[in-house]
Amino acid sequence: MAWRFFYISAHKDKPQLDVSIYLVDANDIKFLHNIVLQLRRMFDLNVDMDIIQQALLPIIELGAKIDSGLRIPAAGSVFEAACRAVLGQQVSVLQATKLLNLLVEHYGTSLVIDGKTWRLFPTPETIATALLDELNMPGARKLALNALGEFVHQHPDSMPDDWLAVKGIGPWTVAYVNMRGLSDPDVFLSSDLVIKNRLHALHEQSGKAIETPKSYLNIAAEIAKKASQWGSYLTFQLWDHDPVIAKKG
Repeated sequence: MAWRFFYISAHKDKPQLDVSIYLVDANDIKFLHNIVLQLRRMFDLNVDMDIIQQALLPIIELGAKIDSGLRIPAAGSVFEAACRAVLGQQVSVLQATKLLNLLVEHYGTSLVIDGKTWRLFPTPETIATALLDELNMPGARKLALNALGEFVHQHPDSMPDDWLAVKGIGPWTVAYVNMRGLSDPDVFLSSDLVIKNRLHALHEQSGKAIETPKSYLNIAAEIAKKASQWGSYLTFQLWDHDPVIAKKG
């Protein structure tokens, strides 16, 4: 099997990333263009950030602090995005990263190229039967990973919406996968608890407190409509900044 992959690291002197592309077989140079396209997708380099800035106006008008230029990083694969979503449920970003690293360390395939050891993300088939004892997380979540791995292994062409048939995989997970796995730019996760809290805080700061769940649904729908096509960027901006902390700072 021919391997084609890339290695990304932070530049030691400049605020940029260095990318090294490895082609084990010289004939694989024909895949270089596709690899570059994959990199551009992963780092969300094809979007016009001026257009995104306009899409953020609904929360800017409420006083939200905006991180201009914030892009949406994509996972290496749709299945990886799903695993990230399950591992990240109800834990901190730091803990989710630790769990992800343990998953790759214990169940990913090792590959030595040019004297360096690489570890690939585990396959659905591997995750389907993995014990996952190394992961400090609820048993139900481990079973969800097993079931998802089995489903994707048996249905490799399935789409995230199909995964709702898997026990433990719900709408939030599918929406996250659409954002991080399929690079869907229009996923406004208004049902997410963090998003809810921060929209409530923004409205309170602007003197327009959201008083009922129905009012919240109407406001969220209006925001999503105004940011149509680019809702994912609203989601990431609200995840990125707590408006209450931002105002106090």
